[in-house]
Amino acid sequence: MILASLQVLHECPLFDLKRELEAVEAYRADLGATYPRERTPSKLKDLLRDLSAWGSGAILNGVTTLKLLDEHTTSLHGVLAKKNSFLQESEEERKRLIIKGIRSAREDIELSRDIARVESEIAPLQAHAVILRAH
Repeated sequence: MILASLQVLHECPLFDLKRELEAVEAYRADLGATYPRERTPSKLKDLLRDLSAWGSGAILNGVTTLKLLDEHTTSLHGVLAKKNSFLQESEEERKRLIIKGIRSAREDIELSRDIARVESEIAPLQAHAVILRAH
């Protein structure tokens, strides 16, 4: 029974370790009551105390690790939210600049047409000015 109990401890998940240690300790207490003169229950008690200390440390480390993981996950969510917001703002700015570029291109085309029209109107006026100067 002791070996089976220790095997359970060996294979047990960390979050169940305390419960399993308590079950083995209860078995050890029953064994000590049944065989009070044997040294095995005393040695087993020492072993269980050491296992319990190790298990408590392991559980504490696991909890600490989970807290750190949670903090890092929360931080990562914050960073990702900021980057997502930045990307959305950048996309909106890109769209605004594209629209502005299209408007500028249209204005450039209109200005080119106006310049061509004015140049076509200037040519006859310059020819007429040359004639007027010649007289």
